[in-house]
Amino acid sequence: MPDIRLLSILALCVIAGAATSSASAASTNLISNGTFENGTTSGWKGTNATLAAVNSDFHSGAWSARVALTSGTNYSIVSAPRPVTGTSAGATYAASAWVKGVGKTICLWLREYNSGGSQVKSASACTTSTAWTQLSIPSYTTFGSGDSIAVIATQSAAVAGNSFLIDDVSLTTDSVPPPPTGTVALWHMDELSGTMVDSAPAGSVADNGTPTNVVQGVPGAVGTAYHFKGSTDQSYVTVPHSADLTPGSADFSFSAKVNFTVNPSPEVVDYDLLRKGLSTTTGGDYKMEILQSGKAFCQWKGSAGNTSITSTNPVALGGWHTITCIKTASTVKIKVDSVTKTKTFTVGSITNTAALFIGAKPNADEYLGDMDEVLISKP
Repeated sequence: MPDIRLLSILALCVIAGAATSSASAASTNLISNGTFENGTTSGWKGTNATLAAVNSDFHSGAWSARVALTSGTNYSIVSAPRPVTGTSAGATYAASAWVKGVGKTICLWLREYNSGGSQVKSASACTTSTAWTQLSIPSYTTFGSGDSIAVIATQSAAVAGNSFLIDDVSLTTDSVPPPPTGTVALWHMDELSGTMVDSAPAGSVADNGTPTNVVQGVPGAVGTAYHFKGSTDQSYVTVPHSADLTPGSADFSFSAKVNFTVNPSPEVVDYDLLRKGLSTTTGGDYKMEILQSGKAFCQWKGSAGNTSITSTNPVALGGWHTITCIKTASTVKIKVDSVTKTKTFTVGSITNTAALFIGAKPNADEYLGDMDEVLISKP
């Protein structure tokens, strides 16, 4: 995996005005001129573009900003100065903007820069719609302390005469929701080296894990994350068996945030994300995978039967997504971000004493990508 993974370019472009701040109350817009209702584009600058406030087409109010290409094939509107400076590592923000274009890709970005001026993380939301469309980044977690965040909107593949409109830009502080009730194992994967620490509020023991050939400290969905190296050097984390990791007949779920840029090849077959036991293991097993199609996959084998479920859509490449596998007394479910698929099935009790593996199982399977915020819950 190239070194750029360690810089994490996960783009998030938002348009922002001035209003320098390192912390602010939730729901306070840090963009001072995001509505352009003062009839100017103050607090913004153009890159390969001219900016103008217009009152002939807008999302709300009476004004918006027109961004018009002057040169090149990519042009942008950029918050100037940056609306956030002096960040705290792990702080969270949410961004939104309404845009109207000409059918070319327009992206809203949040880009984080360290004190040396290097980009360390970003996130984006994009559209090709020609109607007013909202772009939103619901949660962005800062990578480092003392960094700054820029809000940017960019059109790519531009040709002479292109322009786009932007309106109602916002950047607000956000809060990370608490883990689900009954979380018995929770691995934030924020360690820069050494043991993967269990931070669960309800676990009976500390289910700490031992990383093998894992790159720790890469930019994550929340704070930092682990990078698994695929076939280059098999990477995995081993967590010893405990009662926390053994659901028995109880309802339970397991979840992980993942970010990968290529789907499994036919030679690889699938990515192992998390598993406890094999199909031949006494007492059953459970696992989470990514298939060659890019779809997420959950499987359970218990005393009453063996079943699996596949997500409706592939997991989009190049961004953070949350996959959750859920078992109840009479159903199994898979959830990718906000999309849930349900199947009626009675799994029964899962009682194996195998270790839990994250990222692969030793000497077999692999995962090529980043992972963060893995948890197991017994609600």
